[in-house]
Amino acid sequence: MRRSHLISLLLVLMLCGSLFSASSSQAAPQAGSWLDANCPFSVPRDLKARCGWLYVPEDHSKADGPLIRLSVAIVPARTKPQAEPLLYLSGGPGSGALLSTVSFAKGWASFVANRDFVVIDQRGTGFSQPSLACPETQAIDIELLTRPVTREEKVRSEMDAMLRCRERLMAQGIDLTAYTSAQSAADLAMLRQALGYSSWNVFGISYGTRLALTLMRDHPEGLRSVILDSTYPPQVNLHTDMPANTQRVFQKLFESCAASRSCARAYPNLEETFYKLVERLDQKAITLQVTHPTSKQKVPIVVDGSGMIALLYRTLYSTSELPNLPKLISDTSKGNYSELARLEAKRLTGNSNFSHGMYFSVQCNEEIAFATPESVAETTSAYPHLQRYFEGIFENTPLIFEFCQQWGVREVDPRENEPVVSEIPTLILAGAFDPITPPAWGEATGGNTSPSYVYTFPNSGHAAISSSACPASIVKSFLADPYSYPQAQCLAQIGAPQFR
Repeated sequence: MRRSHLISLLLVLMLCGSLFSASSSQAAPQAGSWLDANCPFSVPRDLKARCGWLYVPEDHSKADGPLIRLSVAIVPARTKPQAEPLLYLSGGPGSGALLSTVSFAKGWASFVANRDFVVIDQRGTGFSQPSLACPETQAIDIELLTRPVTREEKVRSEMDAMLRCRERLMAQGIDLTAYTSAQSAADLAMLRQALGYSSWNVFGISYGTRLALTLMRDHPEGLRSVILDSTYPPQVNLHTDMPANTQRVFQKLFESCAASRSCARAYPNLEETFYKLVERLDQKAITLQVTHPTSKQKVPIVVDGSGMIALLYRTLYSTSELPNLPKLISDTSKGNYSELARLEAKRLTGNSNFSHGMYFSVQCNEEIAFATPESVAETTSAYPHLQRYFEGIFENTPLIFEFCQQWGVREVDPRENEPVVSEIPTLILAGAFDPITPPAWGEATGGNTSPSYVYTFPNSGHAAISSSACPASIVKSFLADPYSYPQAQCLAQIGAPQFR
C-alpha cells in the first residue's frame, strides 16, 4: 500500500471515530419520541409546514426491540384553528403520502384550512425508514410491457423479482412480518401522543380506510371522527372478491352507456364490441410505439386481450377518464390506437413512490392468509371471459400462497377477517364506478358503525373526494358536527358520467 493511501485511510478512520463519538454522546431515541427535521418536499411560500421523525418500535410487542422512524408532515391551520386536527392516511398498502402534502393541503383547503393537517408516510413507505420499496419488481414490470409474454412467465417473473427484494430487505435485518395494519395503527396512536393532540379526526382513502378501521378497533381513544373514502374493510377479501368486482364495474359501464341515448347511438352494443376486441387481441396482440413520458423516446408496448381488460380496469379508477371509455373501446376495435397509446404510455414511468414490500407484507398476513388456492380458483373460474386475465395476476394464482410462505407470515389473527364495530362517528364515501372497492363495501361498513353516513357518487371512480367539489363540502359539514347528518344536497345535482 502506498504511503499516501495509508494516510488517507487513517484520516477516514479518525473521522469515523469522531463521528461515532459525537453521535454516541447524544441520547438514543426512545419509542414515541419526536425529532424535528427538514421537510423532504418543497414548501411554497404561501404555505407553512413542519416535518419530523417519529420513532416507533418495529414490533410493538417487543418493547426493547429495534426502532424504526416514520416521516411526518404537519401543515398548521391557516385560518382560526379548530381544536382537532385531521390526519390523512394514504392507500396501497404501500403508497407514500408526504410528496402529496402540499397538493392535498391546497386541494382540500375547504376542510383542512382551519385545522392542523397531518400527513404520515406509513411504516415501510415513502420517506419512512426502513423503506420496503422494491425497485426489483418495478424494473421487471416495465420490461414485461415491451415484449409478448405468457401469463405463466409474467407471474413467475414478478414472483422472482419480489423474492430478490425479500433477500435484500432481510439482509438489512428487517422483520417483514412486522409491517402490518395493526402495527401501523399502533404507530398512529403513538403519533397522536407525540404531537400532543388530545383528539383528532382521521381521513383514509382506499387501503387508508382499512388502516383507519384498524385504528378504530385497536386504539379508539382520541378519535373524534373518521372519514372513509373507497372503503376496504377487514371482512372482505380483496383477491377472491376481485373477479366479481371487476364483472360488476364492467357491467355498470356497459349498462350506463346503453342507458344514455347519445352513448348508445354512438357506441351500440358496447359490451359485445369490447369482448370481441379482447378475443381478437388474444388471438393476435398488437405492438404500440408509444412515447416515453420522460425520455420522449419511442418504446414498444405489447397489448393482448388481457392487456385490454387491464387497461379498462385501471382507467375506471379515474373519474376524469370515465367519460372517454366507450370511445376508447370503439376506436381501438376499429384500429385507431391513439387513445390506447396515450393511456398505456402512463405505465412506463412506474411508481417510485410505491412500496411493494409493504404491500405484500400486509396482504400476505391479512388477505392471502384467509384464502385458499381452491377459493381463488373458484372465484376466478366463475367469470370465464375474465379468467385469462386473472391467470396473469400474481395475487390470483396458486403461486401467491407459495410466495407468502417465503415472504413471511405470522400466526393468523382472526380479527383481520372480521368487521369493525364502532360508535365513533363515521362518514363513508363511495364511487359508483370504483373497480376495486365497490359501494357495497362502504354500505356494509356503515352498518357496523354508528352514527354513520354513507354517500355514493354516481359519476365517480376510485377516491370519490377527487370527483367534484361535492364530496369535499360533505366532508366539511361532517367535520363541523360529526353527530349530525352532513349537508349533502349537492349530491342530488350529480348524474351519471357524460360519455363523449
